[in-house]
Amino acid sequence: MPGFLVRALQERVKQANEDADDEERVDLNHLIEVQLAECVTIADVARLKREVPGMSGAVSRWLAEIEQGEG
Repeated sequence: MPGFLVRALQERVKQANEDADDEERVDLNHLIEVQLAECVTIADVARLKREVPGMSGAVSRWLAEIEQGEG
């Protein structure tokens, strides 16, 4: 990844954490995960569940991790 993109993402992390409580703080990995997840629509997930073995289970585990605060 180009350095300027990393730096831009680091700045977003800094902005997101400015007034955040400890529980709401994010790191670079979390921000990248959220940015990538925003690109996937519900229709994409439905299609991928049909076309990619294990996709349904992977999505379910990811959502469970988020609900438990581990994602």
